Amino acid sequence: MLLKFGAQNMNIVQGDFMFYIADTFTMGVQYGHRGEMCTNITSADAQSDPLGNLAKYAMGRGVSVAQYDAVALRNITYDINLNLRQWTYQYCTEFAWFQVPNDEYPQRSPSINLTFWHDYCQRVFGSGLRYPAVDETNAEFGGLNNSGKRIYFFNAIEDPWQHAGMLNITDEA
Repeated sequence: MLLKFGAQNMNIVQGDFMFYIADTFTMGVQYGHRGEMCTNITSADAQSDPLGNLAKYAMGRGVSVAQYDAVALRNITYDINLNLRQWTYQYCTEFAWFQVPNDEYPQRSPSINLTFWHDYCQRVFGSGLRYPAVDETNAEFGGLNNSGKRIYFFNAIEDPWQHAGMLNITDEA
């Protein structure tokens, strides 16, 4: 199966690969390509090789297995085309935006739980990495209690990150 996704020379662990597969769908929605993604994976051609079509879609959109492999993310070589290490560091140390499965929205593998995320972050950045300092990050940036003016939170109904922003205005003053 990894061959279809261009990962023939990788020794990726199951959890990292499951993270990649789930994000392939997430990226399709998050970046406005839901229709293309759905058409691609539900076409008659897709029925003969659904995983192959999903792989083709993902690679065509620039979503590669290496972007999710903890071993590959350890690479600190500067490359402007490889920016997921920086984002990974941010959610591993500040935000803890770990997309875990739940009973209401089970789009993630049960193996992608909080234990996986803590291990994943340590495999990328080393065993000394502490758990995300969410309270400190919220204190520094104001969380949802910021006092700024003219701040807009744009949350599309299908945006997988909508719950990381403000969903309801409680004080319109």
